[in-house]
Amino acid sequence: MTNKEILRAIRDCARKLGRVPTINELRQITGMTQDKIAMRFGSMGQAIHAAGLEPIGAGHIVRREALLKDWAEVARKLKRLPTSLEYLKEGRYSLTPIYRLWRLWRDVEKAFREFVKSGDLDGEWQDVLALVDAKYPLKEGRIGETAGEAGENAPENGNIRVDKTKVDKPVAGRPVYGERLDLPGLARAPMNEDGVLLLFGMMAHILGFDIQRVQREFPDCEAMREVSPGKWQVKLIELEFESRNFAQHKHDPAGCDMIVCWRHNWAECPPHLEVIELRKEVWRLRGKQLAIGN
Repeated sequence: MTNKEILRAIRDCARKLGRVPTINELRQITGMTQDKIAMRFGSMGQAIHAAGLEPIGAGHIVRREALLKDWAEVARKLKRLPTSLEYLKEGRYSLTPIYRLWRLWRDVEKAFREFVKSGDLDGEWQDVLALVDAKYPLKEGRIGETAGEAGENAPENGNIRVDKTKVDKPVAGRPVYGERLDLPGLARAPMNEDGVLLLFGMMAHILGFDIQRVQREFPDCEAMREVSPGKWQVKLIELEFESRNFAQHKHDPAGCDMIVCWRHNWAECPPHLEVIELRKEVWRLRGKQLAIGN
């Protein structure tokens, strides 16, 4: 397809939907793939810009009200509260802005109820609100809180209180797990370099990378990154659990462009080496900092 044909298809799709299409909708309606668009325009966002439309999705700010309203429309269509995968298939937006604002999927459901009750969400949503109320009956305490979720803040009504300040001792011979992440597909934080590789693979597209190659030799990874609109270059990346492991492993700083790690703790890191600290990217994605110590 020519550039003009691609732009015409995007505009036709937008007219049919009454809004800017997502890449999945564009593929379903026109058969056009993301690779074809990237080959011609570099990205879906740039193609939409070239078509004279306003892009949505990763890299573009989506208002909280718009996300909740779109989520509610999917719930109304399905006649039940959607799972994250069902929303990803039926909804207008990706999961990225959702997990940037809310830590857990159930937090989206409860946030919808609070928005409706506060009058901050336009429209009539009593049918969807009934679905939320059925799943989370209102109890004494905070709005949207069930007795089991109230935890240490539950009223003195016989509920067992849990002392969350007590730290148990590890049992010898049993594996140790990282902090809760609650990301789609990954429940716990990395504990080693392999975990960093897995998490980076999951977040690469959000961070603006297309991974081309992973190898055992130094550096660990080659990934494409957009350096200017429509222009991409290979970046040589070394993966480490902690950034200071780079020096401990005696790697040559001149042999790569950046370090991707879970924790950045190398004060003497050469200034030319860019460091991407994944735990901070997870905090940014979820919209709040996890309780993970240095």
